Amino acid sequence: MSATCRIAGVARTTVYDHIDALQELNIVVKTREVGGGPMYEINMDSELVEHIMRVEGLAGREFAERESIQT
Repeated sequence: MSATCRIAGVARTTVYDHIDALQELNIVVKTREVGGGPMYEINMDSELVEHIMRVEGLAGREFAERESIQT
């Protein structure tokens, strides 16, 4: 989950505050337990994840365009 949090730019505590909802929406799936703690990963087969990635890509391109216009 640490890598996911870093990529998303959010604290681990924020993700864990919402982990039940993320699982319910099938955005993340529990993969195993390590040292008694659950491990999760992003469900790349999820339609919601696909849409989130598209929005993120569109937002990134928009920000890049705005930055290139300003420079």
